[in-house]
Amino acid sequence: ESFSVLSTGGFATHDASFAYYHSTMIDCVAIFFMVLGATNFSLHYRFIVQKNFSVHWRDPEFKSYMKFLLLITLVCFIVLVSANVYSHSRAVLNSIFTVVSISTTTGLVNSAFSTWPTFIPYLLMFVALIGGCGGSTSGGIKFVRALLVRQHCSNELTRLIHPQAVLMPKLGNQTLSTDILSSIWSFVALVVFIFVVLLLLLLADGLDLTTAFGALAACISATGASIGGVSSVYEHIPSFSKWVLLIAMLLGRLEIFTVFVLLMPRYWKK
Repeated sequence: ESFSVLSTGGFATHDASFAYYHSTMIDCVAIFFMVLGATNFSLHYRFIVQKNFSVHWRDPEFKSYMKFLLLITLVCFIVLVSANVYSHSRAVLNSIFTVVSISTTTGLVNSAFSTWPTFIPYLLMFVALIGGCGGSTSGGIKFVRALLVRQHCSNELTRLIHPQAVLMPKLGNQTLSTDILSSIWSFVALVVFIFVVLLLLLLADGLDLTTAFGALAACISATGASIGGVSSVYEHIPSFSKWVLLIAMLLGRLEIFTVFVLLMPRYWKK
């Protein structure tokens, strides 16, 4: 289980995953190491070399990621308590564990989150698509890309109000070039395009919308845990859908640009 947690791999030795243990302590230890696995490993290296506990908290991506996890956890907790799904103490633990597991694309579960009320299961799958920090073992788009896209959109809205404003995209104190932003927007646009195409293929193969969306989000983000008809196993879905999901897993794990570059004839020409 330790290898699965730290690598954000998600495979468990029991069908019930971490729900098998019924242990708060095990869940808490897993939460801590899942967060470590989803953090930029260069921060861990700097922490070891510099022996400075503030290395992580000075990083803008890590700070924003922690705030993001706290926000999503709070939303899940409020919904679970309002719907009387768990007691307050259990709702806190299950919310934290599930949000961290899905966001880090580990995919381990200690409760059946696919049966949680209202919009929460869908919210968690969108969280999986964002994924963990850049330079980590997590899948997904990567949080740093989502952070820069949000900042760029905010800057563009500000320019509509103040056309003469000079707003430079920044990550912390580091100013970013337009080439970097262009690359990020291209990557996100390509992910969205591929997601829509693969989703339509799954729907054409007979999967319902919830199952198709959940399966595709789980596979392209390398999360595994999902909702709908594939909340427990993928065995019963049609063969064509499995091939589509296999492609999604390869694209999500190998980075989409890398795969498409290898498929371009110009890459193989001298």
